[in-house]
Amino acid sequence: VFNAVESAKLYLDSVSRGRMYPPSTSQSVELGTITFPGGNASAQAGVGGMDGARAILKRHDQEMRLVKASSAGSSSKAAQNEMSNATGILHPVSIHLVPGKESKSLTLVVVTGGGLRYYLSSLASNYINLAQSNQGGFDY
Repeated sequence: VFNAVESAKLYLDSVSRGRMYPPSTSQSVELGTITFPGGNASAQAGVGGMDGARAILKRHDQEMRLVKASSAGSSSKAAQNEMSNATGILHPVSIHLVPGKESKSLTLVVVTGGGLRYYLSSLASNYINLAQSNQGGFDY
């Protein structure tokens, strides 16, 4: 199962620190392979730069603290599950297919509770790299 929130946090952490290369996700099967198709500058521009990435991470942390505080006061297991699944800035709320005629490498777009978009591909990384190089970059 793909963990979109943890993958996004890893991506944002990398961008917030100005790293030139995406973080490795080989340590966990739940994390998606993260790429910076347009390079570090493109990755930063997508979230408002290093400061924008930090602000998103900070808001997510605040949301999680509120969820934890709210669920601590509730003894009901159903109420705790509802709070932990609350729509947050990094939590997916919808998923959309990307038609093949629109992109050779993207297969899904996920929209989060905060309006962020995750661009996903179910294709092998070597196929994505080939599609990117043939298109002169990522083909969104």
